[in-house]
Amino acid sequence: MKAPTWLGVSAVAVATHAAQIDRSGFGDHDLWVYTAVWAPHVCTTTDVALCASPTSSMRTSLVSSTLIPTYTDGTAQTGICRYEYGEFLPSSIAAAGGANTLQQYWPFLLATDVGNMWDGGYTGSTPTFDWTCSGMHQVQYLREMVALGTKVSSERLPFVADHVGHEAKTSDVRAIFQAAPLGWNDIVLSCDSHSFLDKVSVCFAKTLNATTKPGEDPYFGPAQVIPCPQSIRVQDTCHADVVRFAAFPAKYST
Repeated sequence: MKAPTWLGVSAVAVATHAAQIDRSGFGDHDLWVYTAVWAPHVCTTTDVALCASPTSSMRTSLVSSTLIPTYTDGTAQTGICRYEYGEFLPSSIAAAGGANTLQQYWPFLLATDVGNMWDGGYTGSTPTFDWTCSGMHQVQYLREMVALGTKVSSERLPFVADHVGHEAKTSDVRAIFQAAPLGWNDIVLSCDSHSFLDKVSVCFAKTLNATTKPGEDPYFGPAQVIPCPQSIRVQDTCHADVVRFAAFPAKYST
């Protein structure tokens, strides 16, 4: 089955990378790729349970989708370097602000039980931590996803909420990410064939030479925004004069 485009590089790149030599070592990735999705478009094109009872943020905000340790060729880091893989632990969820915070800024779009989303159980309603070689542990990763989700929320980017169900000049959409408070000068905008926004991606350098206490792992989390490599830039498909922001499908409003 073809992976949904809003999953970012995750599903496709992991499969591609796994078919190659497994080169993953702790912190050996080249960069981070963060992707936020426009949930109304996801719910227009994909039948997932969460669309029937969306969080409030899903209607008017971009929301965090993936943050992937990536190599320059566009493949995702794989391998198991630490025993933290599997569902995010309840203790990690609590340390990152709790289930309510994660539901708001990183709603798990593949949750099978919406009522228990981010409960930390094994019900399919909590995502798995797949990046144990990335140089971030579970709590660090969750906090980063919340922080990035906050940055793209409607509170920070009211321009997006103001254009739900409407269109905007593509140049204006790019400009809102380049301007303060984000200052993301190099973004990848992905649209479908009808110019409806699907997702927004940005690349970060990884933190290098981070100091740690004796016995602790070095930290290789996201640092400053950098230009995305061509392997990621090929996902920039908003080439029309305008970008359209789909409204949440009416069938979920009844």
